[in-house]
Amino acid sequence: MMSKKIRGTVLIIAMNCFGCSGFARITSLRMKDNMSLSAAVASGAKLIIILFFVTLLQNGFVYGADEVDLPFWAGKGAKTDKRVLTIKPHCCCTGDIAIARLSRLPLPGEKDPLEPELVLELDESGEVLRRWPLPVDTRILAIDGDQILVPIAPRSGSNSAVAIFISSQGEILKTVMPNNLTEPVIYKCPSLPEFGKSAYVRCWMFRDLSNGKIRRLAYQGPCS
Repeated sequence: MMSKKIRGTVLIIAMNCFGCSGFARITSLRMKDNMSLSAAVASGAKLIIILFFVTLLQNGFVYGADEVDLPFWAGKGAKTDKRVLTIKPHCCCTGDIAIARLSRLPLPGEKDPLEPELVLELDESGEVLRRWPLPVDTRILAIDGDQILVPIAPRSGSNSAVAIFISSQGEILKTVMPNNLTEPVIYKCPSLPEFGKSAYVRCWMFRDLSNGKIRRLAYQGPCS
């Protein structure tokens, strides 16, 4: 009597790490009588997990959460804050800059010795939808859902190899810079009392990295 063979098909979806174009690979798993179905499923699951994380790494979506050295305005108590590595006068604006090592940014308005810049998401009418903290003298490269993408080396722009995603709660996710980022489009800001009379506020339209929808962000650019 001929033994039966169980044929299972696993659909593995990944992305091309150079062209950022999607592709799908079908891997067929053939199992003989001496291989249990559970063992085959476990082997297939391990393969999918490995390929999934390798693909994310190649495409710049996951690099690993970590502490990062970032600049903030030095508030009261910054000199004794254990997160602070150094404090120095800002090159161009009034105030001191504290370079701090942390894994979460303090939120704007929060009582903290480290004071971040403020980022606002606006709707078409100019109403505020969401807020983010932002390191000082940093520009935003992209937005993906609840996260904004900024370079580690702020003045290096998109040429920086490493960047971070920052959530609206200040959480940091270190990442490799994605390929082929679309440049945001500047537009005239509505009245934004949150920024007072600052001359550095700019409003930008971004395409969400996940769904391509228009997202509108307002924040103060690098002080010069």
